[in-house]
Amino acid sequence: MKIDVFNEVQDPRPWQEGHQHARITEALAQARLADELIGELIPGFDK
Repeated sequence: MKIDVFNEVQDPRPWQEGHQHARITEALAQARLADELIGELIPGFDK
């Protein structure tokens, strides 16, 4: 079985100092959470 996760990073204006780092950090945290949840929600799913 193949599972895809689509993630689009949006950063609306007005931008603040460090906005790019904050968005990428948030996107990585969401990807890690999705990886964990897929393993828990689908029994026998091998990463």
